[in-house]
Amino acid sequence: MVEIYVSWCKGISDNNEALEMIKRSDIIDGIETSELEDIDKLKKSGIKSSIHRPFRWKGFNLEEKDAPNYNEEEILKYNNSDAPVLGFHLIDYKEKQPENNKVVLNNIINNLKKFEKLFSKSVVFELQPYDSYLLKTRGEGAEFLTGKEIIKDILKNTNSGMLLDISHTYVSGMNKIQKGKYKGTIEEYFKEILEVSRERIFQLHINVPVKKEEGYEDAHKTFEDNQMSKKIINLIKLVLPECKNLKLITLEVRTNLSSLEHVKKTVEQTEKLNRELGLKKNIKIPFEK
Repeated sequence: MVEIYVSWCKGISDNNEALEMIKRSDIIDGIETSELEDIDKLKKSGIKSSIHRPFRWKGFNLEEKDAPNYNEEEILKYNNSDAPVLGFHLIDYKEKQPENNKVVLNNIINNLKKFEKLFSKSVVFELQPYDSYLLKTRGEGAEFLTGKEIIKDILKNTNSGMLLDISHTYVSGMNKIQKGKYKGTIEEYFKEILEVSRERIFQLHINVPVKKEEGYEDAHKTFEDNQMSKKIINLIKLVLPECKNLKLITLEVRTNLSSLEHVKKTVEQTEKLNRELGLKKNIKIPFEK
């Protein structure tokens, strides 16, 4: 069965009441974090941990020429996390235009191959969204770095899997449609991404983006009673049946609440999503009145 994780927030691993609430949930399997120290704290509390973006605090993303310096203790901790995957960003926002796409792609492939040997679980990569920020820093390169061709190249040359971020993909597709870079519908855009990746999608990130004057943006919003939330849920429904090798779904939301209130919100959200999507079909949650 696919495991369900929820996003970390400040103080969550030290709040016993919040952790007990997670443990009582029939849907949530664990917490996704980038903090090494959280792995031990969560394990001690009896809650599973998933690591997103190892070496994040060293400023590392897969496009870097060389993997960061690390020690055996760090690698052991990452390997001791509970989720079956470790997720990395392909790229990050940079102030200056990086090297050309061919060099960036080569760096990504080389780093993934290193990590496949270094880590004892599946390595997955995540694309950034095609948005106004990426266009400012990558220019014309932004289209390649967020599209199906780079996915094909990476999957062809590595054994890694893909972390499909539903909102990143939606933002990329809608902004490309608005700019005339893609001629189909957003559903067709998703289908094209699935066509080249469906067998290797091991993880999903789900949340709700926003639309602003300059275009669509990733925002890590929760699912509420609005049109954007309904649109994203419909796209998740399109994606889920195609992902036969899916291992993990993370509700990656930013609530800006205290750790306890954050957990209350994520529990409410996972119950709502389970009703809508049947993420864990053997768990019955009462319908809202």
